[in-house]
Amino acid sequence: MTKMRTLLLLLASANALEQPRGKATKAIRTTKADVEAVAITEALQNIKLKVTGGATTGLAHRLEVGAFFGGWYALNIYYNIINKKVLKTVGLPWLVSWAQLVIGALYAMVGWTIGRPGPSSVSAAVKDAWPVAVAHCGQQVTTVISLGAGAVSMTHVVKALEPLFSAAVNAVVRGEILPLPVYAALIPVVGGVAVAIATDLSFNPLSFSAAMTSNLFSGLRAVLSKANLERTKQTAPELFGAATIGAACILAPLAFLVAARIAFAEGDLRTAVHHYKTAIDLDPDLQDEVLDDQLGIGPLESTSEISEGRVRFTHDEEPPAFDIEIERPKMTFADVGGMDDLKEEIRLKIIYPLQNPDLYEAYGKKIGGGIMMYGPPGCGKTHLARATAGEIDAGFLSVGINDVLDMWMGNSEKNLHELFEKARRNSPCVLFFDEVDALGGRRSDMNSGSARQIINQFLAEMDGVQHSNDGLLVLSATNAPWHVDAAFRRPGRFDRVIFVPPPDRPGRAEILQWMCQSKPVKDIDFQYLAKQTDKFSGADLKAIVDVAIESKLGEAMKTGKPVPVTGKDLSQAAARHKPTTKEWFASARNYALYANEGGLYDDILKFLDMK
Repeated sequence: MTKMRTLLLLLASANALEQPRGKATKAIRTTKADVEAVAITEALQNIKLKVTGGATTGLAHRLEVGAFFGGWYALNIYYNIINKKVLKTVGLPWLVSWAQLVIGALYAMVGWTIGRPGPSSVSAAVKDAWPVAVAHCGQQVTTVISLGAGAVSMTHVVKALEPLFSAAVNAVVRGEILPLPVYAALIPVVGGVAVAIATDLSFNPLSFSAAMTSNLFSGLRAVLSKANLERTKQTAPELFGAATIGAACILAPLAFLVAARIAFAEGDLRTAVHHYKTAIDLDPDLQDEVLDDQLGIGPLESTSEISEGRVRFTHDEEPPAFDIEIERPKMTFADVGGMDDLKEEIRLKIIYPLQNPDLYEAYGKKIGGGIMMYGPPGCGKTHLARATAGEIDAGFLSVGINDVLDMWMGNSEKNLHELFEKARRNSPCVLFFDEVDALGGRRSDMNSGSARQIINQFLAEMDGVQHSNDGLLVLSATNAPWHVDAAFRRPGRFDRVIFVPPPDRPGRAEILQWMCQSKPVKDIDFQYLAKQTDKFSGADLKAIVDVAIESKLGEAMKTGKPVPVTGKDLSQAAARHKPTTKEWFASARNYALYANEGGLYDDILKFLDMK
């Protein structure tokens, strides 16, 4: 210590010789303690200048920080893009998040093993960093969920608010208030994000909320990390490595459980059981008796009991017999507002052949075939299919994914065959498949052999290879035609693909007028309301009518008499309601621009005035 002090004094003395005489004289008059203090301070400053390069230190530091920031930003963009590609291919954001954390954990542990500076005890470091690990885990998962749900641009823009959340969390948790210029600098960031979100056609509520939650976790992680570094004197790489290991441990069981539930919902029983068993092995407390029963397995059964995505018979009883009733709809096209072009398409494909069978036979045309309707949800696809059956007084068999998929091996194919057979026995019959993309997804995207087998069965039934499909009219509806296997669009199958857009202006006026029938209303200008509700689906129109009626019900309850719904009430309800079709068109636009093989989605571009 004495040697160091002497050295500092010598450096200070040398430095003092270079100072103006007045300053040196003043220093002589001070006390010995003051001299020593000044000397030490000046010596340290002198050392700092010599080591860092003198006056250029500030600029060099800024350049260094700028380079790190630029590199981080570029890599972050690359990370988001790659993440999006992975999620589009495999989905499962929970598992993807866990896999990324595992890679980070392995990187840290391998580095420490080969001699990179690290904690003396990994387990102790992970335990100490557990609060940081929880925040790190939450930030990672919500970021990946946001990327999977929406566009990369959406997530990236919202994530720009991270500094705001960090400042807010720091103020709340640590009570540290930053200088006013710091908060002022955040105002342009917030304003820019608000403008970007307000004008972004690809806005997705789930993506937005997940990104905002990620920002909150990110701010919490930053504050907890700072507190941990101050308390433990760890290096930042050591803390980040320990937190990543902890986050991977936290997420592993839950990630597999979520993946199991998703696989089960998609009908992939083999994958569901595998993921579920892995989750239970990691954390036995996650065992769910309901899920055990749904998967058809007991706690002691192994995944070897799963074959081709189906659970083998594990119970003595046979699965319940498949059955579904055939409807005789009374509604016709007259009960469907608008859609005149769509009605004519269906007439040409389905109705006219039934009404003029001899004429069609003369041209070698069979009665039957298929039409696939696609468009935003709530635009009347199911309503139109039911009206088609009523128009020709045919049977109507509505089929959902739950009517076909079965956990027992081979039963899904059997159910599908029985559906077609029942429709054939009751011809003319309209067989309607709702959400057909769930049953007829692209085989190239499927990992399960059983799922591909169901599609092959579906195609064979539509082809009528072993059975005649005369008088069998197959309609289907989907919100995602780009996910349907291209084989379904071959001649003799769903060879007519019809876009069902939101109703046009005359159609909206007609729908609103029909919805207000037999209700206490007055002074309603349906044409004005139709103009106000551009791009509203039929479901959206029903929603604003329901809202307007509910507002009048309160008044009616007080007086005991019906209070008429006015045009003003409907107009106010419409002003508060945002069309639900906006999100769908954001996705459809990209497919129409970049995956429009053969002009399949030209109708979407035409509707958006892009063609």
